[in-house]
Amino acid sequence: MPLIIFLASCISSLIFALSFPPFNFWYFAFFGLTPLIFLSSKYNKLSYFIGFIAGLSFYIFLLNWLFAVSGFFYILLCVYLAIYWGIFFYLSSLYNFNPFVCASIWFFIEILIENLLTGFPWLSFSLSQSTNHYIWKLPQIIGSKGISFFLILSNFTIFCLFQKKFKVFLISFFVFIISFTLLFFYNPEIKQKGKLKIMIIQPGIKTEKIKESETIINILWEMTTKNVKKLKPDVVILPEGSFPDDIFSRPEILKKIKLLCENYKFSLIFGTFRSNNNKYYNSALFLKNGKIEFYDKTHLVPYGEFILGGRWEFIKKIFVNYAGYTPEIERGKEIKNFNYKEIKIAPLICYENIFPEITNKMLESGSNIFVVITNDSWFGNSFGPYQHFYHNVLRALETGRYFIQCGLSGISGIVSEKGEVLKIIDIDKKETLFFEVPLFFQKTIYGKYSDFPLSILSLLIIGGYLCRKLKK
Repeated sequence: MPLIIFLASCISSLIFALSFPPFNFWYFAFFGLTPLIFLSSKYNKLSYFIGFIAGLSFYIFLLNWLFAVSGFFYILLCVYLAIYWGIFFYLSSLYNFNPFVCASIWFFIEILIENLLTGFPWLSFSLSQSTNHYIWKLPQIIGSKGISFFLILSNFTIFCLFQKKFKVFLISFFVFIISFTLLFFYNPEIKQKGKLKIMIIQPGIKTEKIKESETIINILWEMTTKNVKKLKPDVVILPEGSFPDDIFSRPEILKKIKLLCENYKFSLIFGTFRSNNNKYYNSALFLKNGKIEFYDKTHLVPYGEFILGGRWEFIKKIFVNYAGYTPEIERGKEIKNFNYKEIKIAPLICYENIFPEITNKMLESGSNIFVVITNDSWFGNSFGPYQHFYHNVLRALETGRYFIQCGLSGISGIVSEKGEVLKIIDIDKKETLFFEVPLFFQKTIYGKYSDFPLSILSLLIIGGYLCRKLKK
């Protein structure tokens, strides 16, 4: 019997996994977890085990691209994330699989995943709907966690129907109908004010193939000079790792870049490393009118940029013995925008675009456009770059702003404030994109209030259910 439960848990979670990029069978997410709920209700005492096994198979499958950089260490991350699934199904059994309570519980679990141990909300349930344009208005109001809320609600509502819990089913179904009817008539107007001519350059080169810094510099130089005269962009965007060393240690190259910008009258955003007081930062540099602004990455990648638990020497030794090096990147202290005339450009480095908290803070300071520079070449043509890119859809909807991603070897592209992928450069392509990006200055409802309204609603739902139980 345990073997059957194990296999059923795995199969159900893998069906659910197919709703995520790069597969994008988004409709699977609305019912893919329902078999797990049936299993958990039938074998109530095994609900934690069922949830944990399902979560483990889900993450092992969708995060397999991490094997390229961490080997089987990525399994530890999958085990950690699967614990949340176990807790969720255990709590769901305690609350009698009530759709509204369970949706509220998962909302708070996603908050925990986003924040505990530096956070890793890479596969929030909402990502499964990044290609489902029918519900793209939803994150404008209650954010991506609101999508996750409704996905859990859908799976548990189906369960209630088959369990003949008609009262709960009808209430839940009624909420769905009302919510999505109102969503249909919701047409927010975020007024446009001007445009910014941007040019994205994807050199289509992998990090491991760069023998020395000049290799990538020469490629980018050739691609930039070839197009700027013809296209006349306001801002040129180069990827993370455009200059893989400390560019300030190479003044001759920096001078050459400044001269190029001056001659063709454009500003430049590119990724490099910089040192300050023997500390190294992963930075985005903004070169404008001969002056340099910089943004240091504030949310570092565990394992690649810092060691989680690195304050303990034995953790460091284990890491060094396995990986052969010690990450030495310092965390940036300030979230900030780049100023271009009256326009505020929000720089994001690598996976910072998966954190709504970061984009919301930038939006609060007046961001008009978001630029994501990244280097996903470590992961090749795997699930990872696709999953990474489609987070931009969610962030664009939440903020009501265009998202521009520029990668070293892909994926690069442009996502509108309505979540539409307008242009894209696929993995390993050497290509240039030019686009006149509309600028927006008003905020979405979610941009104004973040997760606060849904937090209050979820607390009221859980509290109301507990009060009813206590009265009985």
